[in-house]
Amino acid sequence: MLRSRNLLGLCFLAAGEIQRSVGEFARGQLQARGAGLFHEEANFSLNLSIALAKLGRFEQADQELTRARALFGERGHSRGKVQTRLCLGQHLRIRGDLRGAESHIRGALSEAEEHGFEREHVIALEYLGDVALDQFDNQSAIERYDQALLLAEKLAPEGDLIPELCRRIAEVHVRIGEPNRALITCERGLRVARRINDRFEEAATCRVMAMAQQLLGHRERALRAAREGIQLLRKLEATYELTRILLWNGETLLAGKDAEERGVARDHLWEARSLAMTMGLMRWVERTEKVLGVELELPAAATLSHGPKPAEMPEGADPECFRFG
Repeated sequence: MLRSRNLLGLCFLAAGEIQRSVGEFARGQLQARGAGLFHEEANFSLNLSIALAKLGRFEQADQELTRARALFGERGHSRGKVQTRLCLGQHLRIRGDLRGAESHIRGALSEAEEHGFEREHVIALEYLGDVALDQFDNQSAIERYDQALLLAEKLAPEGDLIPELCRRIAEVHVRIGEPNRALITCERGLRVARRINDRFEEAATCRVMAMAQQLLGHRERALRAAREGIQLLRKLEATYELTRILLWNGETLLAGKDAEERGVARDHLWEARSLAMTMGLMRWVERTEKVLGVELELPAAATLSHGPKPAEMPEGADPECFRFG
């Protein structure tokens, strides 16, 4: 029963039904805990953390990851410890702690190699490529991604690791000015993603395709790809990737001369900022504010103002949206 529930949750996750996967993992976690099956509880906690992170709920994801690490650690489960360390490294990277991220991912890579965990070996190389990309080290990033892709192809040529690696490799090609290679790589990843019904990767790849089309001078194609990605990511409620594509689309539209486009751009940028605030990703908040050209930190004197008490704010609203009325 528990194994079937875990598999069902993984199927939902792969198909982009992230909220449904969260429900299955959470129910399985409670059932495993009630039955005293700690290894199964750890697996559910880990998968729940992964699903929550895709939704951008990083605080909850961290809590579940901490629970999984503790349970795997208590029972000396080597693969589980490697998997949770990889997830921790990725969470740290997303928050901007590249040194901490690299330390954990390198540690996980060493353990994966030692124990012969092939899939975790691929993921560790992929995540090290992500760290290098965030450090603007394109050469190291492409080397890591190429290593990972070579191993992933041996494991499963049509597996779920192929689309996410293709997307990352394509992004490096965009950065180094090779948009045609980027599009070819994206198309390969999309073919596999559609074949295995990986809606998350299909949606996330739209941003990289838009970047490549923009670099080729095909602005309308780029904006069309971005609109498709935004629409798909909204349906999936994949908040982190949605924030990234909203920011890119906002920057691109804001650079144009059309007044209507610039209005849409600012809407997208404010939405990206609000989502980043909700996720607690301050570096993305700051980046969005920089594009908007606003400074939202009030001067010290303003915080001491004795003006009338503001009206009560709606529940769940972003306080910054009300700062200027």
